[in-house]
Amino acid sequence: MHEVTNAKRAAREAAERALQDAALRLLRRDGVLAGLNMQEVSDEASVNRGLIHRWFGSRQALLRSALRSRQERLGSEVAARFEQSPASRTEWAVRQYVEDPSYAQMVMLLALDGDESFEPVPYLQRRLEAFDAEIAAGVWSADADPLALTLLWDVILDGYFTMRSALVGQTGVAAADLDERVFATVGRLFGAVLNDTRPVAPRRRRQARKRPAG
Repeated sequence: MHEVTNAKRAAREAAERALQDAALRLLRRDGVLAGLNMQEVSDEASVNRGLIHRWFGSRQALLRSALRSRQERLGSEVAARFEQSPASRTEWAVRQYVEDPSYAQMVMLLALDGDESFEPVPYLQRRLEAFDAEIAAGVWSADADPLALTLLWDVILDGYFTMRSALVGQTGVAAADLDERVFATVGRLFGAVLNDTRPVAPRRRRQARKRPAG
């Protein structure tokens, strides 16, 4: 009986993970404005649609679950980053968004849906504690506002990577070059309250690209 229960639990966890991954794939494919159709998620994951409503109840709950799952998968690596410099943390965070911008899109979609139970900033308390410790250690200026800086950083990441493809199309600047320019500028802004003078964004040689006519 115990083995049967474990097998059922494992099957459900696998199905839930399939639904979460399907939701991410559809967001990557169709974009935020297309929303998330539960029948398409069901078809993509090869899971009965009725189970989506039974397990999650709503599109918002499915997206929140997908976000939590992604955060849990990165949990140990995130914890290790708290021991590193702001520059190293920043470079790592930007790289995660470059590799998978669908996270930013999910955050924005849930925010636009007006889900009052949604908490858009991951690991907030742990990050604020790390910030306080760095202020005490002199890494940041004594008058730095940990909450404001943390919220601002996440807003920049989520907003920029939601719009990144459109910004590349409008400006004609290659994505990697635009990333460097944007986050070098962000680094200078944050540098106003940063005593650790190492750059907070990765640097690389830019290659010129023509801007489209018109």
